[in-house]
Amino acid sequence: VDIRHEREYLDLLYKRISQSNSTRFSALFLKICILECEMIYDGLEEQELSKRLIEYQDAMLDANNCLDIHLSSHADVFAMLGEVFSDNSTYEDVLDTISSIIARRESDVTAANIQYKRGSQNIDGGNFKSAIRHLGQCAVLYQKEECLGELVKTNCFLAISSSELDLINCERAYYVKAAALMIHKISTIGVVDHMLLTVLLQLSFLEVRAGQLTNLFNWLNIVDVLAQSCRDFLDEKFMMKRTQLDAALAA
Repeated sequence: VDIRHEREYLDLLYKRISQSNSTRFSALFLKICILECEMIYDGLEEQELSKRLIEYQDAMLDANNCLDIHLSSHADVFAMLGEVFSDNSTYEDVLDTISSIIARRESDVTAANIQYKRGSQNIDGGNFKSAIRHLGQCAVLYQKEECLGELVKTNCFLAISSSELDLINCERAYYVKAAALMIHKISTIGVVDHMLLTVLLQLSFLEVRAGQLTNLFNWLNIVDVLAQSCRDFLDEKFMMKRTQLDAALAA
């Protein structure tokens, strides 16, 4: 997309209004937009990109004092930039700063969504340490607002990232947390989530790896009870995993 004329107009307008204190916040809004354009369209080298990211962070911190600038919209744009900046430590730091601003200014859920999106991007890019960093923060924020569905998915993503880093105890803890949340959902509103069976099967495979037979039988008992009451969940994938577990026990 060729937006050279629009960029030239924005630059000219910014130079004009940034000279006056009475239009300071309008100039700040334009600066944020210009920086977003530069990061999206200019294909900056890493050092120059890091410089722009810091400028963007400073501009967003200044904008926190202006209620007329809708920060969450700019935060959404910045989160989408993560699709391009797959492995940039400065981007990770700036995203944390923006998330904290949004948590104070908007809501914890909005900030958590930003961290969740970045954590998902990190998993897709194979950057599991950064994924744990961002997903861990959004888990805390989701818990504050009691966002059960998002909290379950976050803990599952944390378990996946821990598995990739061979952190088996962390992986188990996150899956247990996810399972506990979904079991609580059954007791409070009577709804069984299909993901619960998936999580319980993952926990069962972990117990096989660790040789914890007592825990394995406990998980399998819950799996079998749910399987009896939720026949629609017994798809081919479930049956294959259940057969694999039976084979592991027989070995």
